[in-house]
Amino acid sequence: MRIEIREARPDESTIVAALSAATFYEAYVEHDDPEDLADYVTREFQAGTIADEIISGSAQYFFGIGDSRIVGYAKLRFSRPPAEMAGKNVVEIQRIYLFSKFAGKGVGKQLIERCISEARNKNFDGIWLAVWDANKPAIGFYRSLGFEKIGETPFPYGSQVFVNDLYYREIS
Repeated sequence: MRIEIREARPDESTIVAALSAATFYEAYVEHDDPEDLADYVTREFQAGTIADEIISGSAQYFFGIGDSRIVGYAKLRFSRPPAEMAGKNVVEIQRIYLFSKFAGKGVGKQLIERCISEARNKNFDGIWLAVWDANKPAIGFYRSLGFEKIGETPFPYGSQVFVNDLYYREIS
């Protein structure tokens, strides 16, 4: 499969929103309460908010393209890090999702590599992410790319609170 990674433009925010909703739904439909899932997707993946993030520079989105089709994405978020990284010059990979049939084909790895490259270009020293502690395949993937667990954080979701593990990687 030929893989391309490219940055999303503000005028593509509806594509980002639809892709975000579809890949998140696919990832969690078997685990989540349908109402909680619908509420989260509706609240978190709004095209207007995504366009505002891109325009303001508070986030960057990258499309993972496989054989000329958008099959996943990653989001770099420029915000204050959690307490475990206070005082460090770091950036967050807030989201990385692919359609499941494209997992293991190199798209996710190239998305992470692009995020790391962007972070280096912006002079960040490290990159961090949060991942659901029950998502063992994702945890193994991040570890294989040099991320190490540094803590945990609660993740309120609907009527429940899940535990997300925090992972970090030096990039300087």
